[in-house]
Amino acid sequence: MTPDVITPDLKAVLRRLKLGRLLDTLPERLVLARQQQLPHQDFLLLALSDEVARRNSAAVTLRATQAQLDPTMTLEQGDPSAKVTYDRALWNERVSLRFIAAHAHVAIVGPVGVGKTFLAHALGWLACRTATPSSPPPPTRCSRASSTAPRSHLRAGAPQTPRRRRAPH
Repeated sequence: MTPDVITPDLKAVLRRLKLGRLLDTLPERLVLARQQQLPHQDFLLLALSDEVARRNSAAVTLRATQAQLDPTMTLEQGDPSAKVTYDRALWNERVSLRFIAAHAHVAIVGPVGVGKTFLAHALGWLACRTATPSSPPPPTRCSRASSTAPRSHLRAGAPQTPRRRRAPH
């Protein structure tokens, strides 16, 4: 069996679709598809699932980096044998991240050296992994103008911002 050659045309199309990173795993996925005689749709699902997983991982890393979270402070890194006591039911409620949807604040209080920073970072990592936005992004100036402008203002050649109304005297 001849090895599959990834043509320059395929590379160009994948890059145009912003799927260029798919080229990293495509050769091994093609071999796997041939060995397992995967139907085309299963091969496509496999290749695109790889890309989705890669993008999700990159997004989590970016969100955590922007939040300045310590990569060593995740729930998986926690020491269950640590001699720290806390309300497990309350912690389980916090780990559900319902406070984010409710737009509520969380304060972790306690004496020095009990792991408050670790718990805060662990919650941050969990929120990054679940892609829970804390708030919607603010509207841009263009989107505000186009959403509030009457249709007559959106014609070609017309001003793109709504006219200001004069205050009554």
